[in-house]
Amino acid sequence: MAEMTNRDSVWNVALTLTYRQDESAKPERVASMAGVSERMARQCLLIMSSQDWLERRALPDGQVQYIAPADVEWSVD
Repeated sequence: MAEMTNRDSVWNVALTLTYRQDESAKPERVASMAGVSERMARQCLLIMSSQDWLERRALPDGQVQYIAPADVEWSVD
């Protein structure tokens, strides 16, 4: 069986926060929760936003957060 990679962990945390918990995902928090460097979390989150999995938002104070796109609905089936 394949083992979860660091990138898998980032995707899992980011999607859990944004889709399941309807929260924003900030790189620092994702890195902490996934057990990876902040750089890796930022890189993965950028890829996720470029592939339309997440929406990237720059806040007035310069921080960046990622949220689930408005046109996506999460349901557990």
